[in-house]
Amino acid sequence: LKQSSPSFLGAEVGSNNTGELSAICHALLWLIQHQSTSMPAVICYDSEYAANQAQGRHQAHKNVALSMRSRKLLQEARAQRPVRFLHVKGHSNHRWNDHADTLANRGAAGQCSDRGFSVAVSAMPAPLRPLEATATSSTVGKRDASTAGLPENGQRCLTAVRR
Repeated sequence: LKQSSPSFLGAEVGSNNTGELSAICHALLWLIQHQSTSMPAVICYDSEYAANQAQGRHQAHKNVALSMRSRKLLQEARAQRPVRFLHVKGHSNHRWNDHADTLANRGAAGQCSDRGFSVAVSAMPAPLRPLEATATSSTVGKRDASTAGLPENGQRCLTAVRR
């Protein structure tokens, strides 16, 4: 949560809500910086709070800077491509949400990966180091419990990590 860190997004405290909203910010940053295309993107989320903040549906009373940053990033990403949000139920054996939870737990344990991010991992404080941004595509015609709720026709679903 160091404001001087290049990865600082505006979180005032470390909480589940700031972790969820920071994950959406990291997904948007990845789309802006590393996925140069006009192909539509879908951000799958399980936190209504974070998705509503990022889309400007609710007014932030805490972590205002983080909320504003998420809205700015969404606007920037949408200038490049269509971006929509898809809710997936948390703790429901959803393959990709469970994967995000696993990555979040690894992050809480201090593990990290710099895949998909342009900021040097060594410059980030340990709790904020990115793990992985996993872009997945559902297979058209092969829909089962592991792909239920994911976008169809090759749209990307970005699983972002929570801290």
